Amino acid sequence: MKSKKSIFASLYRPAVMLSLTVLSGCSIGRFGNDSKLFVAGPRLGDGKEWRQYPVVVDFDRDGKLDILATHRRPLHENSLVFWKGDGTGGFTSVEQNWPSPGYSGLGVGDIDKDSDLDVVAASHFNRVHTLIQDSATANSPALKERVMPTTDGYIAAHVLELSGDGIPDLILLGNERAGIEIYNGDGEGQWLLEQQLAYNTIGRDLKIVDMNKDGMSDLVATLGRGGGVKIFTQGKAEKSQNTIWNEKTLPDLGSKTGEFRSIDVADIDGDGVLDIGLNGGFAGLAEKNGPDVFLSRSGDQWVPISDGLKEWRNPTPGIAFGDFNGDGHIDLVAGGNSEGQLDEEAYGLFLFLGDGGKSWRLAEDSGLPETGLARPHAIVARDLNGDSVTDFVVTHGAPEEGTGYVSVWFGVAPQPS
Repeated sequence: MKSKKSIFASLYRPAVMLSLTVLSGCSIGRFGNDSKLFVAGPRLGDGKEWRQYPVVVDFDRDGKLDILATHRRPLHENSLVFWKGDGTGGFTSVEQNWPSPGYSGLGVGDIDKDSDLDVVAASHFNRVHTLIQDSATANSPALKERVMPTTDGYIAAHVLELSGDGIPDLILLGNERAGIEIYNGDGEGQWLLEQQLAYNTIGRDLKIVDMNKDGMSDLVATLGRGGGVKIFTQGKAEKSQNTIWNEKTLPDLGSKTGEFRSIDVADIDGDGVLDIGLNGGFAGLAEKNGPDVFLSRSGDQWVPISDGLKEWRNPTPGIAFGDFNGDGHIDLVAGGNSEGQLDEEAYGLFLFLGDGGKSWRLAEDSGLPETGLARPHAIVARDLNGDSVTDFVVTHGAPEEGTGYVSVWFGVAPQPS
């Protein structure tokens, strides 16, 4: 295959250099005296309403992680934004020489198998945009775009190979009724709908992992309109190579509203089996709210271990697992609202330290603000600056005001005691 220059290499001429605006004015410290585990990084895309998951990936293949995200408002601006990372925690906005898809679930993968990463933007506005990096347009203001009209908008998109043919496929989470759609790819950016799961449910969040350790990717979703939390595992139909999806609803994983806004998975207790964390569920008007965590047990049993997690009044989206303090146990970062207000500075981020599957403890003075932030929607944990400490990126959006930003938080290496 002939080598070709990534189109984005031609787009790194001076664009807007984002200042490292620290999230000042945020209240820290109500909960005590733990050593600070996070410091604020740059605040990106200020003044725009961000909702869907950002993609944190080395998009231009230079060995440094970049950030892609879409904003909901303002509607008149190009919603798809790409920040090039410098490997030390700085990010530069790249000139937007591509069409705007509207705010979208984003998936990234090498769709046409040319070693360049491509983008799928599954738009809220009932269409799927596939943006292919192409050498023929390396000096042009546009990527090669294919647009596929659909009957629903979307919350999330994932690009990965499922069918065994070596060509990336597309998995979408619908907004209002589509449920989960699975498309076969042709290797050129066109998609053929193969299966539709959980139709007529509202999509909230979707993770793709191997839940049953059979070497195949499974789907873990949280859904509205009665969908609840579901796991779809892969199988093969008898006398056929066609993939079938075995659906399992997890009735023990519920909230008063019957749904959760955010989901993540990790092996919390070290037994080799993935467990589930949820946020954005509603415990009740007179109850404290916060994340929920369930350990997987044999016989399709799910054991709640949410002690220490219920710390605030209003349910809030956003959850990510990781070992944030370096003690070998899985911790979690979550969005929360401890004051009960709904304005654009009412929310915070909270670190809960795990002990290997028994309980959780809210980290005191972790460096994360407990209030002063716009509503968090999605959290992605990665090592952004190459120091082997887990950092994370958060999309924030205040729907009433139509404002927000993308915040970056850097983990601090634990100091020896």
